[in-house]
Amino acid sequence: MPARPRIWRPSSNSLFLLVAIVVALSASGCADDYDGVVATLDAREAHLNNKNLEAYMALFSPEYVKADPANDIREMMTKRFAFWAAINYQSFARNVQFEGDVARVVQEYRMVLTDKRGSSQTINGADHFLLKKHGWGPFAKWLLYQGLDGAPAKKEETPAPTPTEASPAEGDQQ
Repeated sequence: MPARPRIWRPSSNSLFLLVAIVVALSASGCADDYDGVVATLDAREAHLNNKNLEAYMALFSPEYVKADPANDIREMMTKRFAFWAAINYQSFARNVQFEGDVARVVQEYRMVLTDKRGSSQTINGADHFLLKKHGWGPFAKWLLYQGLDGAPAKKEETPAPTPTEASPAEGDQQ
């Protein structure tokens, strides 16, 4: 009589292994997201320093939210890259916080700008912007979503109250 095929039945060991794999994959997603954000920020820094407009623009989400709709980031960066003979941008003290598929980044920077005559100016400041995740898994990319042309929208805890009547100062301006 032929042997019957063996059917796999879950045991406590196989269930433990399955749970361990799921937990490991979930945890690695967080690390991958952080690494993806850092890769985009590092690429931005390199493209600024190399004045590579096309590579720089490729880091923007198609859904990028402008602080001022009249701003044309490509035009603005074309003018800056043409004016400055050298850009040396270095970021540090980076803080990344995740809110679903959006990463809120605050980082300090030092930028030395040198014009064509050799005169330099140094700017020390802080960047505050948002990146948005596009895609899934190993194909996901984090792209600049908001904030490079002005501060990104602050996370509102409660809606702002709506005014019921104009203040005296507003009423006098007719």
